Amino acid sequence: MRSDGYVAGSIGSSGAYLHPSATDQLSQTAGGQTNWIEQAGVQQQIVRAGRNQEATRIEVVGAEYPVASPDGKWLAYLRSSKGRSALWVRALNENSLAETLMTPPSFDVEEMTFLPDGSLIFAAAYDRGPSALYRVANDGSIQALNLVGTRYPAASPNGQWLAYSQLYRGVWNLWVRNTLTGDTRRLTYADCNDVSPAWEADSKTIIYASDCGRALWSTALYRKRVLP
Repeated sequence: MRSDGYVAGSIGSSGAYLHPSATDQLSQTAGGQTNWIEQAGVQQQIVRAGRNQEATRIEVVGAEYPVASPDGKWLAYLRSSKGRSALWVRALNENSLAETLMTPPSFDVEEMTFLPDGSLIFAAAYDRGPSALYRVANDGSIQALNLVGTRYPAASPNGQWLAYSQLYRGVWNLWVRNTLTGDTRRLTYADCNDVSPAWEADSKTIIYASDCGRALWSTALYRKRVLP
């Protein structure tokens, strides 16, 4: 956040840089050598931005919260209607603009992450209940993961681990789940909020947002090795 609004930034081997924009940039994702950035305006839109720091084109109109698959072949995003958000997916193919709706109206989707097989794990409130995690397969079938009071899923690059936040006694702490065995382990215990984990390429280290030692929801980024 700067004095002129929210700006998306990237850090890589060549250093850190910002993606210039005349409007607020609220979220972003990366896949391959491309970033997709949510830009605010009269209508939300997702912009494709290359690593040359210049936005190249509008990718999706009327959508928010982009999430790219690790191989850069798929883009998931949310569309909102009447205060509820649905999960959509489209192939990142220059010759196709086809979109697929992945969730019915009974789900109010909040966040999502791709698994290596192209399926998605998403957080949603079902039928106006509490937030929980679900998996939607490529054929559209949806399976509950039996993790109630959870949000902010993030699958590791190797697909073996799922990091997420769970609400307990009014605060969000981080957990990790083995996607093969279903075993879970708590990662943080502080009386503050740890949210929005993202895995590094080693599938052992996460970067996450935390307001610990700060004002409520005035977060900073932290790095934590969570697996040996």
